[in-house]
Amino acid sequence: MFTAIMGPKFLAKNIGFQNTAGAIKHQAVALKIQSDQTIFHNCQMDGYQDTLYAHSQRQFFRDCTISGTIDFIFGDSTTVFQNCKLIIRKPLDKQQCIVTVQGRSNRRLATGFVLQNCIISGAQDYLPVKASSKTYLGRPWHEYSRTRFMQSQLDDIIAPEGWLPWNGNFALDTLWYAEFNNQGPGAVQTNRVKWRGIQKITTAQAQQFTAGAFLLGGQWIPSSGVPYIAELEQASSLVLQSAHRLIRLGNKKVPLMWNMTLKVLGTAIQAHGGAGVSSDIVLAHLWTATRTLRIAVGADELINYFVYLL
Repeated sequence: MFTAIMGPKFLAKNIGFQNTAGAIKHQAVALKIQSDQTIFHNCQMDGYQDTLYAHSQRQFFRDCTISGTIDFIFGDSTTVFQNCKLIIRKPLDKQQCIVTVQGRSNRRLATGFVLQNCIISGAQDYLPVKASSKTYLGRPWHEYSRTRFMQSQLDDIIAPEGWLPWNGNFALDTLWYAEFNNQGPGAVQTNRVKWRGIQKITTAQAQQFTAGAFLLGGQWIPSSGVPYIAELEQASSLVLQSAHRLIRLGNKKVPLMWNMTLKVLGTAIQAHGGAGVSSDIVLAHLWTATRTLRIAVGADELINYFVYLL
């Protein structure tokens, strides 16, 4: 099934969009959007290749789940995905999986994809083949392709190179790709590709690509009643979200590892630790660990904080 949205100010909540063609049918769009100031909240988009065609205009996705294999988020819209889950499904044999394919064709256009505080992970049927069918964050559909992953959890399914070429050297000097304050085993940038178009951005630059600045979201998102973070996630919010994910496990004792980045006298340092705690006391544990370490090192700012189940 294929759904197209064209009218402005479209709002969808708690519904799903699916293309049931399967991987064998190759390109099969589940949802195409050409609507300005479009909002999707707590929705699900399922497919394989080309699941979500974020064609054009301003779009905001919050708390959504999007699944697919090849180029499963593509288009040339101005879009922010916030607190979303991106699920890699099992492709056909010998196929690679690519999360985003952004299609900006003119450097003057203000289009691009931003994925903020999202989770990129694999479906159960994909995990056994992740070594042979690698997953990449994106590749350039057009010459000035622009995509940023910010403050997101990247699982170990992401290939060390991070990004994939489209064809030879096409667009490698003119694309604009960035990763900012991501966490997880897939976020390690040691072996990332070294293309000219790969950017290292500061906090101030990352702020320009938040929903408030990039979408001018304050003018149209709050009136919808949909949860909305205008700026970069604050560390306190990340602590709470990590705790809430674990608390869902009930009273089961779980091993966890925490990793935080602190700023001490203007220099960013990382600290980490682990514990085996009951999930019903995770929240207290996180706040205590944060406060204790900040006081011990004299930190003037908590930049980031993430928690992993072991």
